[in-house]
Amino acid sequence: MLRRNEATKLNKEKFKVVVSYFYSLYKKGEISERLLEFLIREACANFIETEVEDRIQATLDRQFMQLFNFKNFPLLEDALTGRSITDKWDVSKLLRI
Repeated sequence: MLRRNEATKLNKEKFKVVVSYFYSLYKKGEISERLLEFLIREACANFIETEVEDRIQATLDRQFMQLFNFKNFPLLEDALTGRSITDKWDVSKLLRI
């Protein structure tokens, strides 16, 4: 996963390319000024939406990892690290129940 700063830089570069493309279409007379304004407004909205989503996702990921600190959930740690739960428990005692 890209770090947030790298993702933001990549999003900015993509935004610049899109706006430049729209402007080149306008300069060639292929789109009207009104359509150019609309397209740039949409590109801005998409850029902002992507940035907000990326930041929220990064925050949720960080909070999730803090919530599920492995020290607090030893069985989860065992499952994620591939250790068998039976390594810690006496299976014969469990089967008698």
